[in-house]
Amino acid sequence: MSPTSQRTGNGTARGRRSRRTLGLLCAAAALAVVVGAIVSLRFCTREEILLPSWTPPTLREARVQLEGKTFEAFADEAYRLHLLRHPQTITALGLAEELGVRNDRLDDYSDEFRRTTQAIEQEIYRRLHAYDREALTPDEKVTYDACEVLWSDLTAHEVPAVSLYPVSASNDSPHMLLFARLIATWRLAEKQDVVDYIACLHQADQQILELRKRLLALRDDGRLPPAATLNQVLVQIAPFRITERWSRSEYLPEHIVAGHNPYFVALREQLLAMPEIGVSQRVAYLTEARTALEREVIPAYEKLYEAVVAVLAKAPSTSIGIDQHPGGREVYAGLLRHYTEGDLSPAAIHAAGQDAVQRLRKEIDGVEAETRVPRNRDLLGTPSGVAWDGGAASTEEVAAACRAEIERAWAVVFEVLDPPRNLAVEVIIGEGVGGYVPRFGDGSRPALVVVPGEAPQGSLEVAAFVHREIVPGRHAQVATARGLDTAAVRAWGGFPALEEGWPGYALDVAAEAGLYDGDPLANLERLRDRVRSAALAVVDTGIHALGWDYDRAVDYYAAATQDDEGASQVAVKGCIGSPGRATASLIGETRLRALRDAVGQTLGEAFHLIPFHAAVLGRGLLPLSIIERDIGKILAGSGRG
Repeated sequence: MSPTSQRTGNGTARGRRSRRTLGLLCAAAALAVVVGAIVSLRFCTREEILLPSWTPPTLREARVQLEGKTFEAFADEAYRLHLLRHPQTITALGLAEELGVRNDRLDDYSDEFRRTTQAIEQEIYRRLHAYDREALTPDEKVTYDACEVLWSDLTAHEVPAVSLYPVSASNDSPHMLLFARLIATWRLAEKQDVVDYIACLHQADQQILELRKRLLALRDDGRLPPAATLNQVLVQIAPFRITERWSRSEYLPEHIVAGHNPYFVALREQLLAMPEIGVSQRVAYLTEARTALEREVIPAYEKLYEAVVAVLAKAPSTSIGIDQHPGGREVYAGLLRHYTEGDLSPAAIHAAGQDAVQRLRKEIDGVEAETRVPRNRDLLGTPSGVAWDGGAASTEEVAAACRAEIERAWAVVFEVLDPPRNLAVEVIIGEGVGGYVPRFGDGSRPALVVVPGEAPQGSLEVAAFVHREIVPGRHAQVATARGLDTAAVRAWGGFPALEEGWPGYALDVAAEAGLYDGDPLANLERLRDRVRSAALAVVDTGIHALGWDYDRAVDYYAAATQDDEGASQVAVKGCIGSPGRATASLIGETRLRALRDAVGQTLGEAFHLIPFHAAVLGRGLLPLSIIERDIGKILAGSGRG
């Protein structure tokens, strides 16, 4: 996974001055994409389906591409080269068309590929310092400073998702990112998407076997992942090992034998929703997918499963923190700097999280007492306009409630925020995970709100979900950035403290805009959402720096959030597998609130929310340190940075 954000925003960047050079560089590749898009499977050779249509840049190619450029062109080309080393990030950001490539590659986790990526990052960082910052325009200085933060961070350590634990229970574990790429968040809209999907399916075994190799190497090196996270991994990958339960397809009798493997089912279901693809061509696609699964993917998952079982037999059952490894404290300190963009100690973050939990629990207790919330959560009732059958809702009902809440929020939020108004958002039902997926590219596809296959319990979570992930939260943030005439690193990139801090801060903005007025039960869910964020930071630092064991972490999280034991265990396992990541949201939103308070005290009655939010978001996705440094001058009208 790329260490930069996989959640950035909207793009109609084709005509922007700052990326004209980037567009010219990609023109030839883009032409190939257009030609490929009109070629159906029946006119492709099998090799054209199995082989990706492009290759990531080598170090030599990167050096050539970076040579002799103006700073503006260098900044764009450097970020383009970075993205092209992370194909799944390109797909997740919806940037394939802008970069002139197809979504037919998966990430490469091999040691050789990783070393080349690190060499390219170091080359970019070295060349950045060849430019005289003082000779740049004010806006270029902002881009330079953002590049300084990004490239210094990338050259400081390896990508956490792969280098720490090849497989873990967190959503940014490589095996979960593969699941997201092929099932959870990727939707087939045209024939080219189907061909790209099958091409990726034929690469999946390479990824899976590389994860197995890295896992066994950790075992041999004595750096064993904790048993708690490996147990969860076994549950996650078990369905992909299915080989016996193949049966005649009820959809295509006498044409093809279909199976229960999740990848096959996902492809089949999406093909059935594409009437422009005829039966014979659909059969050809499914036949090729089944070939990949039976010969490559399922055997690879079987080998990974066996490796996890073997490592689990020797994995520590009590020591779960990264500090169990040699040099682990130093690694964790580096991860905290990456995720929080600061030098706060684990103890300081831990204390800040505990304070936030205590404060939010008092608010929750007060609202619960005032509204007389029943102990049985199934009796909480229904949202306005949506009929529930008891406390739990179907995914279709939740999707309908999300659509209604998005429309309501857009009508209200302009009192505190001025985001783009013309960006479509599509609500779909996903598999296993939920959240926001930017899908802009050339503007032909909307962003997606993915409602989890296991729908939220009751109606009350819908409002907080929408306000955090769509408006005024993540979608408004990233859509604003993609709509700017600015450098690629600021339009497409992401810095964790702002990227994760803004959605949490946006929940308060939604409340200030009146979106929870008269609905104390929905407001309770907003507060619970925020207390989960704070509790995760406490658990993360407790596990990886303060010696907490698994039971203590689960007990604390359950008591703080009032979530059940199962949900608490999943949250804790995520912290075990992705050290430091959970701190980004708490620290980011805390710094945004502190910045707002400080600016408000300085400006007094002259302070208004819309200009403040415009100053935070209006120059793109930037490090919080740059926003904090410049916001006073921006609001005072004395300059841009």
